[in-house]
Amino acid sequence: MNTTPPSRPTPEEGAQPIFSAPRELRPGGGEMTEWILGRLPISRKQIIEFSPGEGSTTRRLLRHNPAGYLGIHHPGTTDGSPTSTGLQNLINRANARGTLQGRKEPPNRLLSADLRNTGLPAASADVVLSESFLSHNPEDEKLRVLREAGRLLRPGGFFALHEAILRPDDLDPALIATRREELSQLLGAEAHPLSGAGWAELIEKAGFALVEKRVSDLPLAEPGQGLGALAHTALKLLRRARKSEENIDHHRNFGAIALILTLKE
Repeated sequence: MNTTPPSRPTPEEGAQPIFSAPRELRPGGGEMTEWILGRLPISRKQIIEFSPGEGSTTRRLLRHNPAGYLGIHHPGTTDGSPTSTGLQNLINRANARGTLQGRKEPPNRLLSADLRNTGLPAASADVVLSESFLSHNPEDEKLRVLREAGRLLRPGGFFALHEAILRPDDLDPALIATRREELSQLLGAEAHPLSGAGWAELIEKAGFALVEKRVSDLPLAEPGQGLGALAHTALKLLRRARKSEENIDHHRNFGAIALILTLKE
């Protein structure tokens, strides 16, 4: 796969900023990630991961021996930077193993590029994966990233998403705005989670068809994941609601969704 962009694209003047997710935030925890990976063709395939964070999912992907892996860090965010020593060491070790197996160097690498416009060749990946990056961006920015993922996919390829959702689908718009604001404040980062219906509408606009979907509650405990991230945040909101005698169960308004998508024919 030729994944070297001819030139480094720059964000369009006046474009909204794209926001960084807190490191290693996976709304459905490792179980949801494993569910996704178990449904994707990874071995001997070209894989692109958007915003790989500290490499928890990268490590799992590389265990499946892809033909090549490219982790793309969005400039100006803290996720998956090529300067991250831990993540780069992980890539280096995988490349060393690949060399021993007679694979070309370097089959695996990291890149900084705008996830709305990576500058990479079209149809250069069999699988594109994104976890908890899009939930931190407004709908129009989500759509741009989704369309870029579709451009990068080869015919018959898959795009996998793992994101936070708001529940239920008919949640009052005023309450949606409140939950987003509360989540942003507690995470210390922009938060724009969608409902399941909102995701369905967005993937339709981006030209994707749904292959498989899974929705779950937030994990109540997972070292470095659930309690330290979204589930902990939701529980904080629930405690706050109880203190204020609010009747709405905040925790039930948050969940996790995994989507396996392919391009419409």
